[in-house]
Amino acid sequence: MFVNTDISLLKTIPIRERLRFNIFAVFVNAFNHPNWGVTDNFSFSTNNPAQYANVQSATYTAGSIANPGNGAGGARSIQFRLQLAF
Repeated sequence: MFVNTDISLLKTIPIRERLRFNIFAVFVNAFNHPNWGVTDNFSFSTNNPAQYANVQSATYTAGSIANPGNGAGGARSIQFRLQLAF
């Protein structure tokens, strides 16, 4: 099961009638939830529903998770943006 919660916030501050200042905040994977995608030797890395994992076997490695560069899926990302709208 893939779980990824994204949150977006917007604060608008009016300056004049046709001028406003916007502050944006975007939180990608806000709760930093790991998404494990363990594959077996029988599904040929297709990540099908019949997969399993034996973490005590001699052939199990940490590289068998979905995104080995980040560990267990993407890490939390926070982005801020300021905008002057007229």
